[in-house]
Amino acid sequence: MNLWVDVCDATWTKTGSGPITVKSATIDRVLDGAGTLSLECIATDERTLSTLTNEKRVKVYLSDEISTRLIAKGVIRAVQKSFSQGGLTLSVSGPDSLD
Repeated sequence: MNLWVDVCDATWTKTGSGPITVKSATIDRVLDGAGTLSLECIATDERTLSTLTNEKRVKVYLSDEISTRLIAKGVIRAVQKSFSQGGLTLSVSGPDSLD
């Protein structure tokens, strides 16, 4: 399975030169309000660091051998960089598109 995001502007129009690979995604849905979205990316690509910034909109896609599905949409409100055994990691989070 492949997991990636397309980065969009405020009108949900795709921007940038291509999708960004995501290491993991956590999606919390809420029945009566906006849920949350958290993404973890390997930040060795300069494009990842410069593109995933506050207030950017992201569309999260999941692809397997059968199909490709849009699994979440959200707004980035928090950005954290950290070092781990895999190198520099970028974690972004924020509310889903209902915000």
